Amino acid sequence: MSPIQRFTKRGIDIVGSLIGLIVSFPVIVIAAALAQREFGKSGIFQQERVGLNGRLFMIYKIRTMRDLPGHTTSVTTVRDPRLTPLGRWLRHCKIDELPQFFNVLIGDMSLVGPRPDVTEIMCDLNDEDRVILSVRPGLTGPAAVSYPDEERLLANVADPDRFNREVLFPRKVTLNRKYIAEYRLWHDFIYIWKTVFGNGDHVELRSISDLSADSRYRIADEFHLDEYEEHKIAVCVAMADTTSDESCKP
Repeated sequence: MSPIQRFTKRGIDIVGSLIGLIVSFPVIVIAAALAQREFGKSGIFQQERVGLNGRLFMIYKIRTMRDLPGHTTSVTTVRDPRLTPLGRWLRHCKIDELPQFFNVLIGDMSLVGPRPDVTEIMCDLNDEDRVILSVRPGLTGPAAVSYPDEERLLANVADPDRFNREVLFPRKVTLNRKYIAEYRLWHDFIYIWKTVFGNGDHVELRSISDLSADSRYRIADEFHLDEYEEHKIAVCVAMADTTSDESCKP
């Protein structure tokens, strides 16, 4: 990304986040008040995330989960027992993400970019993949558009943490690397449009019963699948509709 592109992108972030904060402020206030009443603590949740050049920052969200002993994973599914009915609804509507307009305004984030993650997940990045840290993390982006129902997808696997680490996160890194390598300003507007109007090329975990045995075998052999064979093949088949990655096509 050239200096001019970075400057223009930052200018759009400032204007866009200001507009976003003004428009969404009443919703943020109401949602934070409801969350405070629900959880008995601040309705605004803060968590440390990895940002530009690996710098840590505090991300702001509407609180959606209660504390439960023994539940410390950062991977959340729609069946997570820490989620309350209110929290589940806020996450489904993406209202919990609205306070991140403030993160964008102060320069921690961008409107579009790789979604920021926690340290224990980002530390798995290899040298080549660390290019995704060369840009500000985004409120939305290629991975967010492709996986709008990530929590529902993760709820369909036996071990969400492992599936996220071995299947989902690497795929999101690939999408984010492609976004950076092929960056165009108008791509950002497309991702914003798809995020707002729900017109993304999203991936769903779906039935693979129509696949031939030969296709399933070849995909399993390509990805060295073990007990996650069914789920990995399902994700791979779904991605074949939205990616040019030939290794994912049956």
